[in-house]
Parts: sequence; C-alpha cells; structure tokens
Amino acid sequence: MKNFAIINYISLLLVLMGTSLGQTQAQEFSLSVGQTLTKYNYKSPSLTPSSYFKAGTGLSLLAGLAFQMPSNPINIDLSFAYNQYNTSGNTETINFDYKTNYAGLRLGVGPHFHLGEHLRVQAKATLSAQALLHGIQQIGIQNYDLKNYEVFNKPQLFVGYDAEVCY
Repeated sequence: MKNFAIINYISLLLVLMGTSLGQTQAQEFSLSVGQTLTKYNYKSPSLTPSSYFKAGTGLSLLAGLAFQMPSNPINIDLSFAYNQYNTSGNTETINFDYKTNYAGLRLGVGPHFHLGEHLRVQAKATLSAQALLHGIQQIGIQNYDLKNYEVFNKPQLFVGYDAEVCY
C-alpha cells in the first residue's frame, strides 16, 4: 500500500507541474545527465559520528523548465529528478553497501553569468522532494530491501547545489 501512495504522490506532483507550467512561458527546457556524489553522515544510537561510510557515486537525470527573473540574473528551474545515492564502507569485520534509486521533483534557484554571446555559467541551490523507487542494503552477505523500512520508504527532502556551464 505504501508503494501505491508514493507512486500517487509523484504522479500528482507531475500533473500539477504540467498543468501549472503549461500556463507559463518557460525560457528554457533542459535535459541533464550527470553524477551524484553521496556522503552519508551516519550517527550511531549514542550519536557518535561514524567514519565507516565512504563517498559513493551514482547516476543523475533531470528534465525540466527554467525561468529567468525579470531584470536580474536569477534563474528558477523546476525539474523531474531521478538520482542514485550509493555508498559503501566497512568495519574491521563487516562490509556494507547501499544502492538506492530515488525520483521526484527538484527546485533550483541561483544566478547566472554570461561569458560571451553563447556561453553561460550558473550556480544553484537545490531542494528536492523524492521517493524511493528501489533500494538495497547489503551487510556482509545479507541483502535487505529498503522499501520494507519506513525511514527509507517515505518522501525524502534533499538539499544540494549545482554548478553548470551552458552553451
């Protein structure tokens, strides 16, 4: 039942995005393919930080619309986002690995600067609301489906940043 609710949540957001943006004049449509760099900041139940997790990489796909604010260099974009957040690590005796796939909506806001006629550099602060599509945690030789754990299987908020060079 929870999987159905997440799919309905994402579908509703996409429909609202499509109907509201259909009434506006976007200045740019974008497709982006990139890579995520994930660093988990895990704390034990006693709130002790763990250094077991190593940064991991994953695929990032975005499709969205961008709007420039009138008379200033601020851009706002709204995108559908698909991201893989992965990490691995070990203790002295146990190896572990996380592989997750999330999808949802992303809002980005930030300035852009023109470097000549066709080249633009921009930086953005981003906020994403995403839901887990698929996730596996491997501890030693055991695999756990993260969809079975409420802490993972609910909409998540992700904060990040982008730096882009556009032609």
